[in-house]
Amino acid sequence: MSDSSGLQVVVDRGVTVVTLGEKYETLDELKVEELSEPLLAVAGEATPPLLVVNLAHTRFFGSSFIALLFRTRTRLTPRNGKMAVCGLQGYCIEVMEVAHLNQLWHICPDSEEAVTVLLDGSEAASS
Repeated sequence: MSDSSGLQVVVDRGVTVVTLGEKYETLDELKVEELSEPLLAVAGEATPPLLVVNLAHTRFFGSSFIALLFRTRTRLTPRNGKMAVCGLQGYCIEVMEVAHLNQLWHICPDSEEAVTVLLDGSEAASS
């Protein structure tokens, strides 16, 4: 699925990479609700269960998006899956660090590094 303003899904070296487009610059509750079903579906279908969520276009998200990330991870966990988040900027980086979410998920500067980290099977999250 590919849409430059919405959600783009590609497979890079066997890792599913979901990029949130410009439409998701601000992830308020309505946009999180809209994003929920497709993101969870991708996580449930990712084979192998390795998923990168690229937030390069996102400038703001709140607790409802963090909850969606937890639900996304839950779709991967039963299959021994792993998840990484990349492309975080400004406020979004701060939220992840203050909430210590960088200890749960790999946090990478870009999708290239995120894919490599997941393929390497690195156990420690990086920031």
